[in-house]
Parts: sequence; C-alpha cells; structure tokens
Amino acid sequence: MKVLITGGLGNLGLWITHHFLEQGHDVTVLGRSERVIINHINYCFLRADITDINSLK
Repeated sequence: MKVLITGGLGNLGLWITHHFLEQGHDVTVLGRSERVIINHINYCFLRADITDINSLK
C-alpha cells in the first residue's frame, strides 16, 4: 500500500512513519523540513507546506 503522511516527522508522525515502513508499505512524507533523515528503500520525503498552494504544485 502507498501511504502519504503530512507532518510525518513530528512526534506522533515519526512513530506512524516507522510503523508503516516496518509493515512494508511505501511511505511518502510531506513536510516543511526534513528534520529527521530516514534511510529506507520504501521512504520518500517531499518538501512542501500544506498551507501554501504553490508549494504543493
């Protein structure tokens, strides 16, 4: 399954991100900054701010 998590590097989001990766899912995290580097073949980080429509295009 493909999973998109907004704010996936915060306190709760990081736990959820790791949970889905451990289950073998493809995880994409959308966030303003990549505070935590996750090296996993099924992980992707997209830099964007959900409050800024131009950064989502």
